[in-house]
Amino acid sequence: MKNIIILAVLLISTTAIAQRGDRSNREERENRIETLFIAYVTDKLELTTDEAAKFWPIYNEIKQERRALEKKKRALINEIDDNMQAMSDQQAQSYVNKVIALEKEINLKSFENRSKEIIAVVGAKRFLLLKKSEVEFRRKMISEFKKKRRRD
Repeated sequence: MKNIIILAVLLISTTAIAQRGDRSNREERENRIETLFIAYVTDKLELTTDEAAKFWPIYNEIKQERRALEKKKRALINEIDDNMQAMSDQQAQSYVNKVIALEKEINLKSFENRSKEIIAVVGAKRFLLLKKSEVEFRRKMISEFKKKRRRD
């Protein structure tokens, strides 16, 4: 029953979020999706209050680190794109090295590489459930957005 209620809230909220198309509301939509995600994962993992208090700061730290690195990588790719025509082979090799270094750093900041921290809080079985829940949540969100587009 609890899962049905959360799913209903998820679907209704997702539909409401999808209906808003303004860029000015983008941050608001992202915050709502994040809130739905937190509720979904907390329910799926059956986190206690104490576990949630330990788990979410670790999860959010990893996510923020990865976002910052991905943003840095996108900026580097844009710089490469802007300079591509006038770039020498030496400059190109320098960019290749920078991209590879950033990708290595992104991989080091992955949830899988920092799994010990998360497993210490929730255990190995629930870590696997976390990975499954992340995929399920994304699928549900994509499905809702596709349904909304078909209706429009």
